[in-house]
Amino acid sequence: MKQLSEEKRLRLNELEKLTYEVEIGNTHRVRKMKGLLLNSAFLLGELSDSRRMMLVRQVENERRPVRVENKSFEDVLKNILIGYIQSKRCNLPFNEEFACRRLSLKSWPKEYIDGFIPNDFHVQQSYLDEIARMVSVHVMANNLTRPHAQAA
Repeated sequence: MKQLSEEKRLRLNELEKLTYEVEIGNTHRVRKMKGLLLNSAFLLGELSDSRRMMLVRQVENERRPVRVENKSFEDVLKNILIGYIQSKRCNLPFNEEFACRRLSLKSWPKEYIDGFIPNDFHVQQSYLDEIARMVSVHVMANNLTRPHAQAA
């Protein structure tokens, strides 16, 4: 994460307090979103329109956090891993805070996951399933999950 100048930080704090009408996807639906839910680069106007819509859809699709004990944990993890791999492939920022909140993790196991991703960032579906299984085992073994009271 790059450091913001003091001027941008003050401007960002003011922008986060506002509510924005944002178009979601290509459906031309407009939705009111709080500034705190939007990315800082989105608020400062440093992203293209298509990337801004993708970030809004990501917030729009956010659901309750899942825990590693949940049956759907690996399915949610696979979707987040696909986004992580694509962000690395395209040199785009990855929202680790969103991933940790969605998966009820204390921290994103970046180094562990990077060890499984090939240098060309092309991953077969069967290998993606295996990575998701190994990451869930790693999360359990290293106690990376948040306590139940903090996760929900």
